[in-house]
Amino acid sequence: MNINDALSALPPFFDPDGRLLSLPAKHKKKLLALWYLAGKLEAGGSMPKRS
Repeated sequence: MNINDALSALPPFFDPDGRLLSLPAKHKKKLLALWYLAGKLEAGGSMPKRS
């Protein structure tokens, strides 16, 4: 399985804006989802606070 095939299994867990809707139960998919989200973060950046 290559990375593109693995990432193609993730859309049901994300909304169209790229926000996580639910965490996959299977370990491999869970790691892929977390890896995908971590790649969206900026190094040294800060997250906005939720109100």
